[in-house]
Amino acid sequence: PGFIKRAMSQIKIKKLFSKSNNLGKIMRIMKESDENFKRFGEVYVTSIKANLFKGWKNHKLNTTNLVVLNGKVKFIIFDKNLKKEECHILDYSSGKLITIPPGYWFGMKNLSIRESLILNFSDYEHNPNEVISKDIKFIESRNI
Repeated sequence: PGFIKRAMSQIKIKKLFSKSNNLGKIMRIMKESDENFKRFGEVYVTSIKANLFKGWKNHKLNTTNLVVLNGKVKFIIFDKNLKKEECHILDYSSGKLITIPPGYWFGMKNLSIRESLILNFSDYEHNPNEVISKDIKFIESRNI
């Protein structure tokens, strides 16, 4: 319900509830009854400077739920074996959330001329022993 399934069946894109009036807009990121809500760990905002790439990350335990708050970002995701690749471009006006379960490699490229902001709603608190981080050269991607 509400999820658009993609080629890698565990990666999910969800259209978020939003409502606008003459004062502005509200967009619900997540609620306890959502299918992708597992538990609460932490929420943080990260930024990417103009035209730069941030990645690669692979969480062993953590489910990552990402929403672009400002700018335009390309999310590049590889399956566990680094064989299948998919990309999703999101911005605030798309009103979408991307859910990346543990075990997938992913990175983010800012497609904007200004800094982009991304909100991450995670099911576990950050733990440096839980995540594997590599630089841009780690994976050859045609989409960076």
